[in-house]
Amino acid sequence: PTITNGKNLDRRSAQNQNPNFPPPLFWTFENPKTMAKKKATRKSEDTANDNQQNHNQKKAPETDKKATALSRKSSMDDHDSSEEKVQNLKSLNALLLKQTMEKRHQIESLVQAKDEMETELARYGSEKTGLRDELDQVSDDNFGLKMELALVMDYVENRFREMGVGVEMLMREKDDRESEIRVLKGETNELMSKVEMEKEQLKKVCDERDSIKNGFELQREKANRLNESVIRLEEKESNLEIVIGKLRSENDRLVTERRVKEEVIEKVNEEKIDLEKTIEEKKKEIAELKRETKVLLSVKNEMESVKIDQMKEIEKLEEKLERMNETVQSLTKEERVLRDLVIRLEKNLDESMEKERAMMVQIDALGKEKTIKESELERVIEEKNSVEIQMEMVSFESFVKDKLIDESSREKTELEGCIFTREAKLVELNKNVDELTHAVAVLQKDCNDQTMTNTTLSCKVGELSNALAQVELKREKADKALDEEKRHGEDLKAEVLKAEKMIETTLEELEKTKIERESFFTAKSGLESESESLKQEKAILEKELVELKKTVDALRRELESAGMDSKRSLVMLKSAASMVAQSENREDKQENGTDSYAVELESIEKAFRNKEEIIEEMKKEAETMKQSTEEAHKKKSFWTVVSSVTTIFAAASFAYAARTR
Repeated sequence: PTITNGKNLDRRSAQNQNPNFPPPLFWTFENPKTMAKKKATRKSEDTANDNQQNHNQKKAPETDKKATALSRKSSMDDHDSSEEKVQNLKSLNALLLKQTMEKRHQIESLVQAKDEMETELARYGSEKTGLRDELDQVSDDNFGLKMELALVMDYVENRFREMGVGVEMLMREKDDRESEIRVLKGETNELMSKVEMEKEQLKKVCDERDSIKNGFELQREKANRLNESVIRLEEKESNLEIVIGKLRSENDRLVTERRVKEEVIEKVNEEKIDLEKTIEEKKKEIAELKRETKVLLSVKNEMESVKIDQMKEIEKLEEKLERMNETVQSLTKEERVLRDLVIRLEKNLDESMEKERAMMVQIDALGKEKTIKESELERVIEEKNSVEIQMEMVSFESFVKDKLIDESSREKTELEGCIFTREAKLVELNKNVDELTHAVAVLQKDCNDQTMTNTTLSCKVGELSNALAQVELKREKADKALDEEKRHGEDLKAEVLKAEKMIETTLEELEKTKIERESFFTAKSGLESESESLKQEKAILEKELVELKKTVDALRRELESAGMDSKRSLVMLKSAASMVAQSENREDKQENGTDSYAVELESIEKAFRNKEEIIEEMKKEAETMKQSTEEAHKKKSFWTVVSSVTTIFAAASFAYAARTR
């Protein structure tokens, strides 16, 4: 589109009058090759015109005034065109310098933004790895605590069972000690078998723990690999260079592409906002997880303190059990000794009772014989009395009765000896009875001692029962604490499941980001190809700049020469005007010449004014381009930079086209 001004009609009229007047401003886009061709053709035309002018000047005589006027006119036109070219070249050079400076500033800002993004990505990666390590440590600590609690509870339950069995065994019957010992032996064997079974279970649990640890290590390795892949992807992202898009030849396509790209930018900004929201949510979740880890650590410390107290109580109970076992062993030894004594005493009692029974039988037999003998003695005494009475009556019978008395005396002595021996036996039996009574008293004392020991044992059993009651209370408390810990463990499992779900979601998001990164890589490849094309174009433009500098130097030289010619022409014009004022006749003759000179002077003044207006318009356009580039730097957006670069290149192409025209 043309730049509308209030002086378009004046320009058109001036252009119609002067063919070398510069055309109106157009936003034109031409390829650099066509521009170079046009430049070469125009240079050749300019050189041809210069050669022709020099040739004509050599041929034309100095005396011909009309030829000199025409040559001066052509030199003035050439001077004006050369000044326009010089100004166009200066403006183009300034625009190109501004463009290069703006590109450098843009590249520096993009590099700074890239470095900031790299630092942020590295920081997010380090925070992510640290949180994953903390989660792994918390899960390992929870697993170890659960395993330790399970082992401690199994050990405590087994110890309580053993203590209950021991107390029940102590509270059983006192008389059947041998049966109790056998039962204890059987129970000890069962306990040994149980201990062996528990050892096997512990070995299995240890093997399972090792397998679980190996699984966790594999998961950690997988997580580390994923982290390494994420870091690599982030490094690849950091190595992405933001490259300027390829400039299109037509303005309509650029407008349409810019609209599409603005829509894409809006979508990307929306996605960026969503990602920032998700990042903030994840930060909140991470803070909550940190708080939960702190709570878990406090609970862990409390559990460790409770565990230490329980271990102390278990050690005290084990010491008490060892003391009780020592007392039980000493009592069993004393029981064995007492049983041996009782068995011996029972044997002695049985023997003494048998002897007593035999002696009692003998004593009964002797008593019967004694009674018989006493009755016989009484009968003999009665007979003696009767015999004495009869002796007095019968003498014959006295001899016979004396013989009978002698025989009875003999029998009496024999009976007295038997009675003496029986009395000695009775004394011995009395001694044996005294010994037996003494042994019975000793046995009674032993029985009393055993009753005392039994009472002391019953007291100890009562104390043990009280201790067992306290232990049961503590066990109930420990069971409650374990139930709470189990609930807490279930809560932790639920939280771990939530964390795993979050990890799965993050992995899905990572996959999505991988897909997006692949798309970015494809876009990057396209941008790299475009950047290569831009670099080639930049090299071409640099070459053109070198050529333009050369042309500028040549034009400066031409301008200096043209300035000298213009000064000379102005002096000649002034002298001609003075001569015209002096001679009136010559004025009538030379009216047409002065009119042509006046017209030429007016056209020159208009050309200078138009040049000033064009320079002002170019300055305004440069200011607008500066503002657009500053806004692009403030927004740090890729597509705004592209639009500003397109405007800069459009202005450069316009200036180049104006210069060539």
